[in-house]
Amino acid sequence: MTGIKSYAQLKKLQDKFGTDHAIAMQYSVSRQAIHQMRNKFGIDTNNKKLRRNVKIKKDWIKGFTADRLVKKYKISLTMIYRILNKYKEVL
Repeated sequence: MTGIKSYAQLKKLQDKFGTDHAIAMQYSVSRQAIHQMRNKFGIDTNNKKLRRNVKIKKDWIKGFTADRLVKKYKISLTMIYRILNKYKEVL
């Protein structure tokens, strides 16, 4: 299916590429397929993404606009709002 056969291999790919989407692009599979493999091997979400989300929240609190966050983090406006909405209790 993907060519990823072990926990160690997927963990190494996660450290290298950062996101399920980036790994999926390398193997020409869906992001969901990589997500399911992470669940199968018991691998948590990548910490790089979580650290990015914390930085986005801090920048938002500092007064950055959503458009500025889009440019700084190179993710969609929709994703910015999802991140902010997910952590709104912190804001």
